[in-house]
Amino acid sequence: MAVTSVPKISQSLQLADFRPISVTPILSRMTEKLIVTKWLRSAIPPESLADQFAFKQTGSTTCRIVYLMHHITRMLEDNAYVRCLLVDFF
Repeated sequence: MAVTSVPKISQSLQLADFRPISVTPILSRMTEKLIVTKWLRSAIPPESLADQFAFKQTGSTTCRIVYLMHHITRMLEDNAYVRCLLVDFF
């Protein structure tokens, strides 16, 4: 089985000119969404999810980075430094 990249433009010259390849099967993504919707979201209190950006229609990494930078900048107005603990569950 061969994987063929689909170019974004007609004359592709570099790797950035190709669309990304999703290797996650559609069935796995649907199963993950079902598990999150049915079991995980209902088990977590809504106030704990107020500042979460994953699994939302308008959520994205960019939104989260802007939100984080806004809060860090506000904290630096009154403090000499800010510590951040960032955890990514893979």
